[in-house]
Amino acid sequence: MRIRWAPTRRAGMIFLVAGMALRAAGMGFDSGMTAPALVARLDAGDPFVAQAGAWVHVRGVVESGSQVAEQAALAELHRRGLRVCVLLMPTRESWATGLRSWPGATLPLDLREAHDRMMRLASSYRGLVDAWEIGNEPDIGFVPENAENYMAYLKACYLGAREGALNGQRSAISDQSQKGRSFWWHLWRRLRGGSGSEESRFPSPVHRPLIIMAPLALPPGPYLERLIGNGLLSYTDGFNFHYYGYARDFTGVYRQFENAVENQRGGDNTFRLKRLPVFITEFGYGLLDGVARETVAGRVRQWAWFRDVNAQIRELRIAAPMAFLLTPYFERGVNEFGLTAPETRQEAKGERREGRAGDPRGQRPRLQLGAMEFKPQDFGAKKAEPWMELIGKPVAGGEATPALAWLMADAKPGHPSRDWTVSVPDSSPVVIDFVAGVDALPYKSYQGFMLMDSGRGHGELRLYNFSAARLSGSLRMSGSAAARAIAPASLSDKITLEPGAMVTIPLELETSDADFSVHSWTVDFLPDNSTVPPATFTTAFFPNATGMTKTVQVQLDHDEKSAERNYSRLLQRELAVDEPRLVSQGRWLVTPGVKVTEDGTTWSFEVTGYPPEPLRPAMAELPLLTGFKFPPGGMFTFDYHATLPLENDRQEAMEMYFRTANGNLFHVWPPFPVTDLWQTYTQNRENFTMGFFGRAALPWQFEKNECVSLVFYFRPHRLPTTYEIRNAEIVSWKK
Repeated sequence: MRIRWAPTRRAGMIFLVAGMALRAAGMGFDSGMTAPALVARLDAGDPFVAQAGAWVHVRGVVESGSQVAEQAALAELHRRGLRVCVLLMPTRESWATGLRSWPGATLPLDLREAHDRMMRLASSYRGLVDAWEIGNEPDIGFVPENAENYMAYLKACYLGAREGALNGQRSAISDQSQKGRSFWWHLWRRLRGGSGSEESRFPSPVHRPLIIMAPLALPPGPYLERLIGNGLLSYTDGFNFHYYGYARDFTGVYRQFENAVENQRGGDNTFRLKRLPVFITEFGYGLLDGVARETVAGRVRQWAWFRDVNAQIRELRIAAPMAFLLTPYFERGVNEFGLTAPETRQEAKGERREGRAGDPRGQRPRLQLGAMEFKPQDFGAKKAEPWMELIGKPVAGGEATPALAWLMADAKPGHPSRDWTVSVPDSSPVVIDFVAGVDALPYKSYQGFMLMDSGRGHGELRLYNFSAARLSGSLRMSGSAAARAIAPASLSDKITLEPGAMVTIPLELETSDADFSVHSWTVDFLPDNSTVPPATFTTAFFPNATGMTKTVQVQLDHDEKSAERNYSRLLQRELAVDEPRLVSQGRWLVTPGVKVTEDGTTWSFEVTGYPPEPLRPAMAELPLLTGFKFPPGGMFTFDYHATLPLENDRQEAMEMYFRTANGNLFHVWPPFPVTDLWQTYTQNRENFTMGFFGRAALPWQFEKNECVSLVFYFRPHRLPTTYEIRNAEIVSWKK
């Protein structure tokens, strides 16, 4: 079977209507490659050239030196009917102005460098890139800086890209992408603007690229709220997230994000309605280990996951879905994400083509991938279906798995995407950032900064003017934290910003240190010219709790009977495919291979094995007291360690979640490393966000849900391993 690529039917079109609207166009892929590497694969005759969806995700572009080869590759991708999304992740070393002082920082200290860099790229690749993706998964480890600092960086990139795309020079090589277009494609272009229009000079019907936010790795929570509070929806042309949970929960996570975003409909007559197409630049199945990826059962599980999620994507009419990952990818030696398997040796290929001795059919098995031989019945079919013929075909330097074969053959004609609508102010040319001093430590999970000197600390407010005009205006402060400018500057003085300038204001910061509580702080720049949108920056400050006294609000020493209602709920809840079933053990629920013993306020968990479900952790779940309440401002805390010393310096791993009545799991990223030394876990109620591998029901906000259990995940490197937890309680801290 050969499926021909038909741009007039499936490639879809991009057009501008009150913001950005897209035409969804079947399944796209994260290539895991640069544009030139991908084109080389296509030129080698891979079936992918016939099967690709509308969007393809590529990794970076050449930023300096000759860009001709890169431009030619991007033009060729367009000629083949593809839309190109470029992931931009500059290295730490590439920022000439330096970085913030905390470990692992990735964002430039001077945002003019980010603005100018993005302006140059948008100009150099004008008409060749359909979407620029500004970073990757900032809510987890890829951006250690706080959400508000990432937002300041995104704003600078957004404004730079807009300027570069609108004012830069088009690349002459972009004209190559019009070669080979159909009659209907050119007719559409002429009807839209005529051959002499500005629009017709570019390979995409939109000559201005989409600038999209970095994708969120986790479902919505406090991090997204902080992004939105800092103006996210005014500085992105699409909403972008990743998905790696159970297949059954995909639509639930989509609806959670939709709810979080479309609720932003406030404002006055200065606000405008804006359409946001939905991007999912990665979605993938991560429950294949090194053994299962070589088995029929494992690859069928991967296929079933993509089949189920793809059906939901089509139903939701998502504009730009991109399946992860086109190339083989065995992450950290644990999870296989690849949609292709390593290419079989040439001798084996020849053997497969010529058949095997004793094969009465005289030909190779049709459904073979490496040493794996599939049957139609593996996929619930009575006989071979056309899509199955793609299994084992060479693609992107590997061989197509059943999942990839299904996705390539399952393309459907394009349909209007179902975009989200928000009401937002226009983007301001002024960007505000905050650079913390040594006595103001960033805490990403708390969405703010700890002031180390009894609620006092220092920092620097930075204001950038990315317009071509001089702007003057005033600052307005709000919130329960106090900020004072260090002389000779004054926060009450009129501020004038020259074009392209940065103004810095050293600050003294202060919050109440009577108790441990988080204090919001917002600063707005209000231009004198009412036609210029105001700028905003919002964060939070909180005192160092050293020297404060702990008050216990909730202890978890209840008996089994007082948690009977929640216990029954948990035993009866529906499970997803691949989700472990827990069994009763005293007042706990556990997976097979976990034994819990209690001694006063100390809990011991002996882990001797993992559950049979693929790559799932050992689990222990404590049903909570009926009517359990996590009070506002309360802090959940416990001590933890493993009883054995480290082996080869490998730390054990543990995660903690609250499960709610609707099945959702809430946690604070990241998982915490465990050694034989006692450590303390401490997180406020307001820090918890949705996690994967539970349900994904509304509401998505932790404080609006009813907690029914406390859940621990254990992932020991060696068996048996015993973890100990003591003094698990909800507390407050006061002087």
